Amino acid sequence: MKALIILLLSFSPMISHAEDYCSSVSDKADTERAIIPSSDSGYKVSGRGRAYFYSAPDEKCAIKNLFIIPGDLVNASADYNNYTYIMYFTKDGKDVEGWVKSNQLTPTGTGIGPSDNN
Repeated sequence: MKALIILLLSFSPMISHAEDYCSSVSDKADTERAIIPSSDSGYKVSGRGRAYFYSAPDEKCAIKNLFIIPGDLVNASADYNNYTYIMYFTKDGKDVEGWVKSNQLTPTGTGIGPSDNN
């Protein structure tokens, strides 16, 4: 038990550093992102394999075991640095939000809001 506590304490600074880094990337993305109009927010997961969620738009900020699969429909709201911020609704109605790699998404030509052209 003592060894486990020592091991956990030794990893604590690394976890905190990763959280600080991802928080900093997220803050930067919030100010520099490109907003996706709600009329164009419909996307589908494409390609092969899982599309993992990220807490910030950076490879170092991956969320383990949280992903969507090809064919899943999502609502996108912003782009930044080859990542897209999306919302996905699970089968039981819960929403999951986060960044996914943009190259794993394809626009559906739909959205959740009216077009500015109307």
